[in-house]
Amino acid sequence: MRRDAELRKAIPWIAAFVAIGIAMVAGDPATAAKKPPEPPPPPDTGLIYYGGTVGTEFGLCSMKGDGTSQTLLFTDCSGSDDPCEPSRGLHYCAECGREVRWFLRLFEYTTADDYEYPNGLPRGELYAECEGGHQVRLTEAPDLEPESGMGQDYTGPGFYDSAYPRWSEDDTVVSYMGKRWVDSYVDENGNRVPAEVTEFGLFTLTIDPDDLDNHAPGDPTHHALEIDTVNDGNWAGGRMWANCDISPDGSEIVFYGEVDDVLGLYYSSAADNWQSVKISGGGYRPRFTPDGSAILFHAGGSIYRMDPDPASNPNLTATVALRKPADSKTKAFSLDFGQWSPNATHITYLLWTTTFKGDNQSTVAEVWQARSDGTYPTLLTSGFPVGWR
Repeated sequence: MRRDAELRKAIPWIAAFVAIGIAMVAGDPATAAKKPPEPPPPPDTGLIYYGGTVGTEFGLCSMKGDGTSQTLLFTDCSGSDDPCEPSRGLHYCAECGREVRWFLRLFEYTTADDYEYPNGLPRGELYAECEGGHQVRLTEAPDLEPESGMGQDYTGPGFYDSAYPRWSEDDTVVSYMGKRWVDSYVDENGNRVPAEVTEFGLFTLTIDPDDLDNHAPGDPTHHALEIDTVNDGNWAGGRMWANCDISPDGSEIVFYGEVDDVLGLYYSSAADNWQSVKISGGGYRPRFTPDGSAILFHAGGSIYRMDPDPASNPNLTATVALRKPADSKTKAFSLDFGQWSPNATHITYLLWTTTFKGDNQSTVAEVWQARSDGTYPTLLTSGFPVGWR
């Protein structure tokens, strides 16, 4: 009885100590930091396309938004150099007999190993390739043999100095940055006249994505842009390559290049007759949102977002979407290849990690995903992101 009485007297003190302990733990920032809120589930719409490895083979791959169901599509498209721009919808392919997604790709075109290309740059043709591997040529390069005689009009894009081709919202118009060449020829005195650019800027080509098998390479429509050319038409010394994007409806374009000898990130629109307006001093690989209202671009190792239209963003302000991790003496980081999810709520991006060890260094490329506000960064796989549909 005496022990029970003593225990009853001790219970309030024990309860008080427990309550104080709980309050101290709950109020301890270090303890609270160990239990972050559960991250939201990854987006489950569409597929992420990337250049990477599945098994032992490297090429263009696809996966779900959570990094699962990794599938190899092509073994000859790395995703880092080839655009492989996926169509927005699925279409019928007569060759495969099923609904497929088409990919826009640029291929080097050459018919003579000893041909001296202008600026040392080869030219190329634009192709569509479906998930089944069936290819359709959309543009046609001329005969580049030195002995071909009089020049021919070149209706395809230049290869290394062309930017990413884009599908229109309904996949019926292909837009791309390109050139129209007049091929070199031998004049009446036997002297070779070098090839030259006759037109450069934005080109559009109308197609039927459900009847590409009957497509004949046509003459694309040329839209002139305010862009300087140097070295016989090699835009800004090659800096245009992979550094521009066309809005989903084809009415706007952002590019990194030179206008009036001033290098920067520029905006042009059909509404303003393609006059170029500088919107940033730097900005590589810009990428429009699916609705065309904003862009991503990377500068200084981080990824930024902004509304590129000076009419709606007169101060041309950009905000950090994804900030790169802090560098150290042994590691350096850089973000690149930002891609929007179909509903623009998430971003996939490339994280370069360079590790230094003595005089040696090694670099790893990984595909990461984060919410569009930069929170909850998540590693998906190794490789280069190229699109999300």
